[in-house]
Amino acid sequence: MSKKLLLVMLLCLVIFTGCDQIESASRKPYEPVNPNSDLVNGTQLNTSMTEDIDWEKYDLLKPHIGNLTFYFLDLPGTPILVTFPYNSTIVINSGDGTDSSRIYNYVRNLGYRDVDYIFLSNYNSYRIGGAASVIRKGDINISYDRGGATNTKYFNEYISSVSNRKPIGVTTELEIDGVDITITPAREYLAPSSDEDFNTLLFQFDYGDFSFLHAGDCIDECEDIFDDKDFDADVLVAGKNGDCLGTTTFVLNRLNPKLIVFDNSVGEVCEDVEIRVKYLDINYKKLIPDKKFFITTDGTLY
Repeated sequence: MSKKLLLVMLLCLVIFTGCDQIESASRKPYEPVNPNSDLVNGTQLNTSMTEDIDWEKYDLLKPHIGNLTFYFLDLPGTPILVTFPYNSTIVINSGDGTDSSRIYNYVRNLGYRDVDYIFLSNYNSYRIGGAASVIRKGDINISYDRGGATNTKYFNEYISSVSNRKPIGVTTELEIDGVDITITPAREYLAPSSDEDFNTLLFQFDYGDFSFLHAGDCIDECEDIFDDKDFDADVLVAGKNGDCLGTTTFVLNRLNPKLIVFDNSVGEVCEDVEIRVKYLDINYKKLIPDKKFFITTDGTLY
């Protein structure tokens, strides 16, 4: 994997206030984009970050044919809407069920009528809480989950709503719109654990020279997984929001991400993890409620 900067656009905006910059140990903040530039009109995609852009006024957030885009939604648990180069869509996790109808509203606002797939990391409430609502409103065709069952309200609602369920017990590879997706169970070939964190799925997206890894709630078992498996991560969504045991120095050196996103799914980012990330001079972004953020790429580096 080339060490050059990837062609990726990072955007976050907040109602009433400006945008927090990506935090780094030594790198200068990115310059804001002129709202009158071609970028806002949707014709230029080779910038790094924008701020103070009105979601409704400009089409900056609209998907672009040929681009893979990850929209981090400003809901508890941080569901991610993924739009593919030729209009397929995925929702990664569904949040905790709080105002989950807004997920479908985002989908419609971006010009889509429904969602093709939902990926669930595990059955923690902040991952699966809104799944039933998203499936019903989004007319979802296929759901990928860790398999097995758990006796919770949210799981039972999910099972009653899903029509085409694909349990993942072993590493599974998919291809959607020219994007290669690898789904890896943390407990491959093992029985489910009573601790739902250990049952997590990891989702890797590879598009051209770009790679994106969502580590779910992967914690201390991650070191063995990353040591055994062939993972890449230009962008890493840290396991369990930067848990001390999951985002270790070994994991960071093994994956060598250009950007780490802490997704506010649960708790605060571990202080030791922030120290490790700063020491290794890795860009990182801590998402907080009411702020929107997205990453987009055409799969090339520059």
